[in-house]
Amino acid sequence: MRFIGTAYFVLLLVVASYFLAFDPEKDPFGEQSIPTVPTSNACWQPNTIDQLFINWVRKVPCLTSDTRRRLRSAFDESIIMLCDVQIVTGLSILSSSYILLSCGLDASHWQIAVYLAWFSTVTHLSGLTVLRTYLNAYPWVKYIRVILMSALLILLIAGLIPTGFVTYGGLASQAKCYFNVSYGYWRFDQEIRYPSDPSRIEDTASWQAMILSIILLMSGFITRSVKLFRPLSTAFRLRIRQPLSGWTRGILERLGRLNTPHRRSEVLISKLVIKPALAIFLMARLNCDLFSSMLFEVYWLFVILLWGTVKLLGARNMRSDDIATAENQWTFGQILPVLLLFGPIFSTTGIFVFRFTDKSVPIIYHSGRTDQMASEIIPLRNQDHLSGQATESRIISDSLQDVEPSQHNSPSASVTPASPTTSSRGGQFAYLEDYSDASWLPICVASPFLLIVLATIFLFGTIYNFGVSFESQWTLYEVWISYFNGLYFLLISYPCACATTIRFGLGMDVHNRQRKFWFFWLCAIVYAVYFFATIEFLFPFEGWSKAAPYAGLIVTLLLYICHVISSLIT
Repeated sequence: MRFIGTAYFVLLLVVASYFLAFDPEKDPFGEQSIPTVPTSNACWQPNTIDQLFINWVRKVPCLTSDTRRRLRSAFDESIIMLCDVQIVTGLSILSSSYILLSCGLDASHWQIAVYLAWFSTVTHLSGLTVLRTYLNAYPWVKYIRVILMSALLILLIAGLIPTGFVTYGGLASQAKCYFNVSYGYWRFDQEIRYPSDPSRIEDTASWQAMILSIILLMSGFITRSVKLFRPLSTAFRLRIRQPLSGWTRGILERLGRLNTPHRRSEVLISKLVIKPALAIFLMARLNCDLFSSMLFEVYWLFVILLWGTVKLLGARNMRSDDIATAENQWTFGQILPVLLLFGPIFSTTGIFVFRFTDKSVPIIYHSGRTDQMASEIIPLRNQDHLSGQATESRIISDSLQDVEPSQHNSPSASVTPASPTTSSRGGQFAYLEDYSDASWLPICVASPFLLIVLATIFLFGTIYNFGVSFESQWTLYEVWISYFNGLYFLLISYPCACATTIRFGLGMDVHNRQRKFWFFWLCAIVYAVYFFATIEFLFPFEGWSKAAPYAGLIVTLLLYICHVISSLIT
């Protein structure tokens, strides 16, 4: 109980810190709140999604600058304290469990020990998420934490592998036997599979849980390590994202230089070539910003914490009734951990009381030094620096201004409100200098994020039946490759749906509330069509079962053909 409670308490602090004290324009590697010059060579740029969401949440400035500084300092100290305790606790649990293997520790208790250590790992991952500025201010503290976290991660992954072979009938067996893979397969053949049964151990719930657990841990640790270390973050931005961005920008520039002698041809090129290509470019940028945002990291932490809770409860429910009854009785071993939960709560309360009663200005950490007079800019925004892509977007905008006909000359061109940077030609593209001001952006961000939430619920529901035994309903192969085609939806249908909604946004005026309402439901319908068209078992036709993985491309092609026909007619 104490491990679960502490992990959820840290998650609560992380969420509160994000909503109340997080500064999306603060460089965790530098000494300034926002970049002074939005250069494409900077290793860090503010995240557009975080800025958009934080400014939407903080529309009412109910907290002063001094209050936010004190909150940030109190949150950092509280999370640091809890992470220190949890990483030592996790290493202690796993070390003692490995030592007890030679003493006959059974598989049931091994599973519980592993998933208790899971919560310690998640707690420390939470700390790596919100403490980047603090850890970069003290490099040796960062290195020590990463080393300890790596050791904990290695021990945990090694401990998760045997859990993939544990079945209900093998809970009383010694846990050390399952470290021998051959024994795990032999045990499965003896207890589960019948001579005429073609089932495999890879189809069991325990095996699938082991695979998913390792993937969740590795992906979470790798992404946070890349964002924590400046060289890794710089290499990813300068060697992967910027070259891809430059390549696509070059294509858009060449499209923007296309010249035709007729105004009608310019309109068709703009509607049928440039805007679809622009939608693909913006789709890639939007998803890069979404999946690298702090908002998505907080959601990811909640998912892996929920996954650990499900697996821990599943391991407890697999025990025999006699053992479960004995362990569920409230004795010394159950009451003490619950009372110990008040320790972190009291310590955190003391930190907040101290920070809000202390008259001195709280220290704001920067890379390489500390600054007691750091400026506070939330919830204000500097529009010239949003998304870190202003320079490249300006190049694209300038090139597009040469092709897009002026709005008063072409009745078919969509109308967008003028801005100080709007020219007579291609005014509807001028906002790309800062695409965070696009009227379609909030809806085009909210739609995929809601889809991610629904996909998470769908994944939990299809793989596990949340009953007593948590038995697997579908195999990973069925979820990701066949029947549900999850991998094809993620790599093909989802990008196509996202680009389609952005293309609709580029052609619509969604500034007023009514149009935003209809545009939201249009996006919802688009994502629903792409999602259900990809699921194979909903259409039990032999022809469609082969085409379902590519349903996203098929639907996009049909919509584009309709768009071409309507453009030629009007």
